This record gives sequence, C-alpha cells and structure tokens, in this order.
Amino acid sequence: MPRWRPANHWVGGFLVVMALALGGMWIFYSLRYAISGTAPQESLLVSPVASMHLAYVLDLALLVPAYALAGVLLWCRRAWGFVLATVLVASSVLH
Repeated sequence: MPRWRPANHWVGGFLVVMALALGGMWIFYSLRYAISGTAPQESLLVSPVASMHLAYVLDLALLVPAYALAGVLLWCRRAWGFVLATVLVASSVLH
C-alpha cells in the first residue's frame, strides 16, 4: 500500500518547479539576447522590451528565490514554509 503523502509535498514540489521554470525561462532569454542580440518577441505582446528588464530583475532577484525557499521549507514542514507558501501562492493566483 502506498504511503500517504501530505499536500505540503505536492505544493512544495510545485513551488520548486515554478522557481526552476521561471528562473530558467528568464535566464534563457537573457543569454539568447546576450549572444544573438535578439529581443524576446514573446514579451512584446504584454509589455515593451524596455520594461521587461525590470521584470527580469524582479523575478530573478525576488520571486525565484522566494518560490524555491518556500518550496523547500514547505517540503520540510517548517512553519515559515506554510506562511511563505500561502503568501506566494495567493499572490500568484491574484497576479
């Protein structure tokens, strides 16, 4: 019989995957721009390229580490993991 895994493992794993996906996406676009000089065309639908630099910095400096930290703390069932994960998931849904 499989061992029951609490929901905190699912949510913690999801937050770590979100951190890896978001960080990987921004790093890929940054390296592609640094190597080839082509701006990410995908972002032109949402906002101008000039403001995307701010999104890169804020996501890589604040969101990616916060997602990763919340995911690991939640996986380890630490109290701050529950608090941080609740805030990040709620703000992500509202965003």
